Amino acid sequence: MKTLYHTNFAVAVNWCNNALVLCNNIPQIDDSIWDNFEPIVDLGYEPEYDEEGDEIKPKCPECGAELEQVGPNMVCPECGDGEDQIEIYQWFITDCSKWDVEYLTQHFGLIFTYSDLLDCYILCVTHCGTGWDYVDWQTTNPNAERKLGEKK
Repeated sequence: MKTLYHTNFAVAVNWCNNALVLCNNIPQIDDSIWDNFEPIVDLGYEPEYDEEGDEIKPKCPECGAELEQVGPNMVCPECGDGEDQIEIYQWFITDCSKWDVEYLTQHFGLIFTYSDLLDCYILCVTHCGTGWDYVDWQTTNPNAERKLGEKK
């Protein structure tokens, strides 16, 4: 079982010291972002394995089919049901490398997509109305543990 540490969203986003530029109209000008989401990571999820050692993928509670990632959401290809839909409130163009995105996704659960038009990664922010250093977040990185309001 992995240990999770409390941090805040500002620490998570700034962990690799990447530049961010707000671009909330990217969904209207670049359709590729909907097809290029990085795999979603739920830091609290512990996978289960079958007798052969293969990971048992999440199943649809309605029909039992294996859920698939569609954009930022896990959806059933059979019946269209799925987990709670993720709403993205802000889109930030970043200078993240592939390594940065993988690290921030795996250790902080951040959501990224890729813009073919801009040839760069886009950070997807799923909350609004609160300063980032006051948004409770989790990480697997013990060095990133912070209280709300604390900076990096």
